[in-house]
Amino acid sequence: MSTVRDICWIDLPSFQDSRGILTAIEGSIDVPFEIKRIFYMYEIT
Repeated sequence: MSTVRDICWIDLPSFQDSRGILTAIEGSIDVPFEIKRIFYMYEIT
């Protein structure tokens, strides 16, 4: 079983243009566990 001591930082790729920044996260590719998919958009204009 995982514990809080197993936590680590993961650098995620981001894509930026004049409209904002997009970070896409895919399970078992960008993070070491299975998820569907997450899109994180920020600094949206």
